[in-house]
Amino acid sequence: MDLLLFSVGKQLYGFDCSIVVEVLPALPINDSEEFKHMDGMIAYRGHTLPVVDGVEVMTGEPCKRYYSTRIVVVDVSTKGDGSSLCGCMVEDSVEIITVSYRKDKALFHEGRQVMIFSVDAFFKGKRREITRIWKHKEKK
Repeated sequence: MDLLLFSVGKQLYGFDCSIVVEVLPALPINDSEEFKHMDGMIAYRGHTLPVVDGVEVMTGEPCKRYYSTRIVVVDVSTKGDGSSLCGCMVEDSVEIITVSYRKDKALFHEGRQVMIFSVDAFFKGKRREITRIWKHKEKK
């Protein structure tokens, strides 16, 4: 399994690369009061891409804008067919590693435990809104 690593505080996490569509630099995000579960939107390939601040969801503190801060575009559709995408802003996302994964065994990288980022848990209750935003074409 390939994991795209990122940090939240001292904890190391990994996105399963099979759900990662693209990794973008930390672009300016347009605020949106219309969509209550999202931190903002960006224009992405002719669509409006909702963006969630992953660090803020996990810690309550907003994501810091480092050179290594990224918007990771992930497929949050239940079928994994790209029908619903969302951006997740995270810090220190610059490395992909390959690991042998077993559910009953902890993963480590350079002496630090790696927690696998669960899209199902993270976006629980938000999929319908994400799909609605994603299907909305960007106005030209």
